[in-house]
Amino acid sequence: MGALQRMFAIIVLFTAQTSAQAGWFTMKNDTNSVLIVQELDANQKAGKPQRLYPGEVARTASLSAPSKALVVYDAKQPQHPLYRGVVQCSSTNPTVTFKMDGGVIRVISTK
Repeated sequence: MGALQRMFAIIVLFTAQTSAQAGWFTMKNDTNSVLIVQELDANQKAGKPQRLYPGEVARTASLSAPSKALVVYDAKQPQHPLYRGVVQCSSTNPTVTFKMDGGVIRVISTK
C-alpha cells in the first residue's frame, strides 16, 4: 500500500470515529421574549452566545455528552441570568425547550 493510500485510510478511519460521536444540540424558544443562551465548558467558561427569537429553533453541531451546562438570559436584561444549570442529554441529538411559567423560565430536555 502506498503512502497516499495509507494516508487516505487513516483519514477515513478518523472521520468515521468522529462522526459516530457527533450529533445535533437543538434549542427551541417557546417564550415571548428574545433569549440569549450560552453553553458552559468544563471550566465554566461561557461559549459563543446564541440569540433565540420567540418561536425560533436553533441547531448546533455538538459532541455527545451526558449533560450540558447552560446559562439563559433575557436579551433585554442580559446582566441577570434567567437560568443557570445543567441539562441532562439522554441521546446523541438532544432537544431543549425554553418555556416561561409565571415569570420563571423552565428548561425542558427531550429525546
